[in-house]
Amino acid sequence: MRSGRWLRVVAYLLPLLLLPPFAGCSAKGSQTATPLAKDATYVALGDSYAAAPGIGPAFGQDGCFRTLKNYPHLVAKATGMKLADVSCSGANTKAVVGRQQTLTGKSVDAQVDALGPATEVVTIGIGGNDLGFYQEMTNVCVRLASTNRSGTPCADADSSHPQDQTLTSRLVQLQLRDVAVIRAIQDHAPNARVIVVGYPQIVPERTPCAEYPVAAGDLPYARRIVEGLNQALSSAAASTGVTYVDVYVATSGHDICSADPWIAGLRATRGASVPWHPYAAEQQAVADAVEAALKKD
Repeated sequence: MRSGRWLRVVAYLLPLLLLPPFAGCSAKGSQTATPLAKDATYVALGDSYAAAPGIGPAFGQDGCFRTLKNYPHLVAKATGMKLADVSCSGANTKAVVGRQQTLTGKSVDAQVDALGPATEVVTIGIGGNDLGFYQEMTNVCVRLASTNRSGTPCADADSSHPQDQTLTSRLVQLQLRDVAVIRAIQDHAPNARVIVVGYPQIVPERTPCAEYPVAAGDLPYARRIVEGLNQALSSAAASTGVTYVDVYVATSGHDICSADPWIAGLRATRGASVPWHPYAAEQQAVADAVEAALKKD
């Protein structure tokens, strides 16, 4: 790797590496927009909520499990933009600016390597895999509930951590990581509109269910994780002058335990989706929100 490029990678990774590990409106932003050509260059970055494993034909042999029916492909099809989709299941903020080992053990380039001066639109949805958030919400809280259904075992476990590893502290750390990632995107694609995509409504508001069997008292804590992920992304977008798309609002009423879930729970029951990941309806809702944001910009 050339020394100049290596120094840039270190600059982006440094604020991420220095952080300790874990033991409303539809769109807003201040970036200036110009009309997009139908064949505008669009690059999609992000984790499995952008890759959408299991809801359609997969493409690529790198272990990222992207599908042809994820929201980047839906947006590209609706707008006529030319898509380069480098979203990857399992990605965290470090994978955006550095290499990632995928779920099958293969190594893929930093997602920002797909960007350049000719890139006109970038979408990025990231953060759930940082600092244990996704694992905690989907697995840890469910496991702890097996011995304590009515209490708050997941929230109690969080309160027992050192001060710099509590949920509040980790969410502050995540916002710093999100800002560093957006800055890296802006550096690699200085002419692009950057759209930060939030996470959907995953956790039910009132009552657990068989598909999300956490302790009843832990629902507020689990919701706080998702809402905190979105707040970190929204604040990072605001501080860097880019657009934030509120997917939580767009998917309201379609949590895992709803009558019409757009997110799979413990078992995937609609189509070929995988547990804890979006169904096709959620990806269409995200695509619609992104398209609306592009028209407003």
